[in-house]
Amino acid sequence: MVSSSGHFGAGVAAALGAVLIWGFQIPIGKQVLAQLDGFSLGLLRYVIAMVGFVALLVWKEGWVAVSPVGHFRVLSVAGGVGIAGSVMLVFAGLTLTRPESAAIIGALQPAIAVLAQWLLERRRPERFTLACITVAFLGVMLVVTRGGAAFATDTSITVDEFVGNTLVFLGSIAWVTYSVSTRSISHWSSARISALTCLFGVAATVPVWWVAHLAGATYFPASLDNALIGKIAFLAIFGALVAIFLWNISLRRIGALNSVLLSNLTPVVAFGLLAVMGANFTSVELVGASLVVLALGANNLHQRRLRFASDSA
Repeated sequence: MVSSSGHFGAGVAAALGAVLIWGFQIPIGKQVLAQLDGFSLGLLRYVIAMVGFVALLVWKEGWVAVSPVGHFRVLSVAGGVGIAGSVMLVFAGLTLTRPESAAIIGALQPAIAVLAQWLLERRRPERFTLACITVAFLGVMLVVTRGGAAFATDTSITVDEFVGNTLVFLGSIAWVTYSVSTRSISHWSSARISALTCLFGVAATVPVWWVAHLAGATYFPASLDNALIGKIAFLAIFGALVAIFLWNISLRRIGALNSVLLSNLTPVVAFGLLAVMGANFTSVELVGASLVVLALGANNLHQRRLRFASDSA
């Protein structure tokens, strides 16, 4: 039997593993997109993940679990918007913007989820939470505009980055949609949710990829070398399959609040890898990234304090 401390420690380790993978994903994805378009990369990524999740589901629960059983609409939204929409938008945006901007925008997902809850469920966030979200958005603006310097450069570059950042932001909203829409099937196993949403996601991605291909928006490497194959395998196997599996373990063992707190480290990992790869950051960018991480972390700690106070009351 695993002790409670060991149980918690395993959950923390799983969350940190997912965070490490997702932190590496943006810089590595940016390199791959120099040779392979975002539509093809997104489709390939989730086809491989779908095969893995379906195999796991069939092994654990049998072929009967592959049936959507009356949840076609939920799976269509989760798969079509959450899976297909998020990956296509993020990778398409990443081809136009800087990886550090994409990483810091992706870190806004917890804040976006709070605002979505306010809009859809009429649950107004507390003032402290709204203040943290405001600071986080300010930090993002400092990073993506390099403290306003982006507007002093060539207009075409500024427009490209703006479009890319917008696409990444929309992709983050799409992933929040996935989290919200799957609540109604939360009684399913993680394997079943992952497998069926991936199935529906791939079904939605294929026609989008075909239209992009006909429009000439797809491109492929002239030759496949071991380095490129390894990067694509990392994005497909680790980024989509292993990371989601680890994340689900962390949710079960340490809860959503603790998991989200650790996920705030994702842009820290991304910035660290980019620095190792030779990226140079201005002091304004580092301040902006710090504001995002600290604001979201402070709000998560605040939510944990409120939850513990409520549970002990």
